[in-house]
Amino acid sequence: MTYRASLLLLLVSATAPAPRAVPKPPEPTAVQAKTTPKRKLVRRPLVITDATLSTVPEIHVAGGVPTTLSFRQPINEKSIVLADGADVFLPARSTPTSIQLIPKADVPEGTLTTLTVSMVDGTVLPFMLRSVPEDADVQLDVDVALEKKSQGDSPQALKALVGQLRAQLDECSASSETAGLSKLAELILKDDASKPQPFERHDVHKLDKQSRLLVEVKQAYRLFGHTYLVLTVENRDPTKAWVLDRPELSLIGDGTSTDLKVSTFSSDLATLNPDDTAKVVVVFRSPPQGVNQRFVLSLFERNGNRHVRLENVSL
Repeated sequence: MTYRASLLLLLVSATAPAPRAVPKPPEPTAVQAKTTPKRKLVRRPLVITDATLSTVPEIHVAGGVPTTLSFRQPINEKSIVLADGADVFLPARSTPTSIQLIPKADVPEGTLTTLTVSMVDGTVLPFMLRSVPEDADVQLDVDVALEKKSQGDSPQALKALVGQLRAQLDECSASSETAGLSKLAELILKDDASKPQPFERHDVHKLDKQSRLLVEVKQAYRLFGHTYLVLTVENRDPTKAWVLDRPELSLIGDGTSTDLKVSTFSSDLATLNPDDTAKVVVVFRSPPQGVNQRFVLSLFERNGNRHVRLENVSL
C-alpha cells in the first residue's frame, strides 16, 4: 500500500462515527412484577354432627374448576337436586359415594344456588354454593357423624327445602321470557311456510252490558293456528268485586253449534274491584273459516252468578 493510500484510510477511520450501544430493557418495577392473585385450590374435610346439622355448609366454587364431594357414607343418587338459578353449572355427575360439580362460570353475587342430597339412611344434606375471590374447593371429604338420624321434617331438612324452592322460583322467574320465546320458536318451526299470512290482526267491535259488567271485544289475532281474542271487562257494580272463573266459546254457523276448547286465558287483574277495568286474552285453536261464522263468548264469575254471554261475535 502506498503512503498516500495509507494516509487516506487513516483519515476515514478517524472521522467514522462510533457504533451505538443497544440500550438494555429497564428492570421491572415492583408494580410491574406483581401478578394477579389466583384462587387457592383447597381440599378440606367436612364433618357433619348433631351440633352442626341445623347449619347449611358453604361450598366455594369457581368457573372452570370442578368440585368433588366425596362422602364416607353412601348417598342416594336419585335425590341429588342442583338448584341452579343462574345456569352456571353443567349437569352434576355422581357415583354412590361422590358428586362432581362443574361450574361454567362463577356464581353471580346475590344468586341463591344450592345443592341438596339425601344419604341412603334418609339424612338430608343441603349445601350453599358461592364464588369467592380467595379460594375454591376442589374436594370436600364429607363425613356424616350423627348420633340421631335426621328426620324429613327436621329444621335442617326444612331449611334445605326452603332454599331449594327459592332457587327454583328464581330460576322460573328468570327464564319465563325465554320459555315464551322458545315456545314461539317451536311454533315457527312447525309452521308451513307455504301458507299465506301466518299472522293476522283484526279489530272487533262488540260491546255489551250485562250483570253490571261492561264487556268490549276489541281485537282478534291469528298466529300459527291459534286465535287470541282481546277484550276488556269493566265492573260497574259499586259494591261487589268480580273474579273471572273461566271463559267459554262456541262457533255458530250453517245451523250448527260447536263448542271450542279454550287453550288458555290471561287477565291483568286477578280481582276486578268496583270501577276497575281488566284486559283479558282468550286463546283457542282457530277453526276453519266460513262465510257465516259467528262466535258466542261466555264469561263465568267465580263463586257467583254474574255471568256474561256475548252472541254474534264476528271475528
